[in-house]
Amino acid sequence: MRNTLKMLLIVITIFMMSGCFIPEKFNSSFTINADGSADFKYDGTMVYGLAAEHAAAGRLSSKDEKDLEALAGEMRKDKSFRSAKYIGRARYQVVMEQHILPGKPFYFPGQGQAMIMLLPTNDGQLELRAAAIKEKDLAGLKRIGLNIDGTVSANIAKGLTVVKQNATSTPGLFGLFGAYSWRIKSPSDPTPYMLLKSPELTKAFEDRQKAKAQAAEASKREFEEKMKKIERSQRNIKL
Repeated sequence: MRNTLKMLLIVITIFMMSGCFIPEKFNSSFTINADGSADFKYDGTMVYGLAAEHAAAGRLSSKDEKDLEALAGEMRKDKSFRSAKYIGRARYQVVMEQHILPGKPFYFPGQGQAMIMLLPTNDGQLELRAAAIKEKDLAGLKRIGLNIDGTVSANIAKGLTVVKQNATSTPGLFGLFGAYSWRIKSPSDPTPYMLLKSPELTKAFEDRQKAKAQAAEASKREFEEKMKKIERSQRNIKL
């Protein structure tokens, strides 16, 4: 266990993106702009899954705890973390903020085991969704002393149209004030989902498609030119 934690201290960035951390008790929020960019904030506890199993079985030594505490210091070196504090039993109290660029997929806490996602769709829209909690998964987490209880909220900028959503709470006064929000706690709670569109999103999508087509055409021309050079060289050799 101790050697594993030391290794993780060296590869903190890869570790964080691998999804080994599990959100536990938290408030998370998106502020989503019409061009598809967004700002994400997470305020709450995160649990290192492997260490939590050891903690639940009473196998975390004082040295293990010190290694886990040192990991909080490595987190704070990442500019995304406004604060990170180890609070014992494989748990961290963190405040994390991250800016999401237009057209870029976002997975939290990592792509390999994402609980919350903001994803551009294949038709120029934007999708906010979360992973569904299954009964068997929830039971497994509870066996290691982990109880998920969190909220996800989304503040939508002017210019965005909500195509679909299943929020448990919506903005008041005809959508002018407040945010869409969801609770993540049990399999009976709605799995957060929202589909957004805007003229800016559509144009950005079309621009990306055009750029891809131009890049593909340029690559094709480059390949054809190389083939022509090879053919000319072969003819010269025969001559």
